[in-house]
Amino acid sequence: MEGFGKFYYGHLGTADNLEELILLITYLSDSKTRLVAQTPEETQRSQAELDLRRRSDQQELQVLSKILVAVLSNPTHRQAVRKFINQLLRRPRKLSVRFRIALRLAESKLYVDSIRQKAKVAVVFAVHNLCKTRMQTQEENPDGEDALRVKIKQLQDLFRNNPNLDWQLIIVDDGSHQRQSGKFAEEILCREYLDYYNSGRVEVKYLQNKIGPKGGAIIYGMSEAVKQGADYVIFTDSDVSSHLGLLGTALRYLIEEDFGVAFGSRAMRDSIVLNRTLKRLIQSWQDTVIFNWLAIRPLLPWIRELRDTQNSFKGFRREVLERILPFSHERGFIFDAELLLLAKIAGY
Repeated sequence: MEGFGKFYYGHLGTADNLEELILLITYLSDSKTRLVAQTPEETQRSQAELDLRRRSDQQELQVLSKILVAVLSNPTHRQAVRKFINQLLRRPRKLSVRFRIALRLAESKLYVDSIRQKAKVAVVFAVHNLCKTRMQTQEENPDGEDALRVKIKQLQDLFRNNPNLDWQLIIVDDGSHQRQSGKFAEEILCREYLDYYNSGRVEVKYLQNKIGPKGGAIIYGMSEAVKQGADYVIFTDSDVSSHLGLLGTALRYLIEEDFGVAFGSRAMRDSIVLNRTLKRLIQSWQDTVIFNWLAIRPLLPWIRELRDTQNSFKGFRREVLERILPFSHERGFIFDAELLLLAKIAGY
């Protein structure tokens, strides 16, 4: 099946028939279209159109985005294909969420493949007690997300085709009970990714004591990434809520647009936020609107235009972190807002 997939992607990249490509995109953009079947257990876990905790949805996005990369790379028809996709995007509610995210993944991949400068990209995330569950598979634990394997797979897929880019994943255990989360990550690495573990491409570090809710671990992990030569550092959450295949979007701003900081936001008009149950809607509203009005505006008015400072998908250029990390003191839930403030004060 994998061999057929490579053949089919290659066919799409050289296809002469524009009508075939348009029909394919129309079919894939329909919310009723599914390329990977869900298991009964996955359906029972979530009724959402797309849930990144489901293995089938991860696979669906992988296949969809590869098809879109091939179509958008077609030298004969890519302009016409892009024009047709742009027409579809004018009515986004008629498109499937899977297609819209796969398109962004494809655009991210195409940009990463186009980078010609040598660079090292590091991704940092922190783990505490509950994070062992997140790294378990659903077979091991009904609430498992297989988060570590998923993150590694996403980074492999994103950077595979570009020898100019090196990547690293740093996991920081910020004081979990008996180091259970960090040790569980190391068990997975030693069993399944020994080359990555021995080379330091995927690394587990430990804080002796928890330093604030997540902030201390992220600051430490980013400092270590800079010491180890990372040119760009992105931190994310320990779950699978943010797809690392989208790193190319942040890298475009950091490299091509020359921004010092780039981060995701749930408050933008074209943001795609998954699984918006009433509870998640309230939480998102608290993290954006309420937090901005009650915390950012009165305490940090210099960054009040940033409506979602709490989204944990933030990227920094190396020189920015070298300037701001020595002045970072906050280790609690507002640590990332402080980083954004320091970056702005430093002129970024």
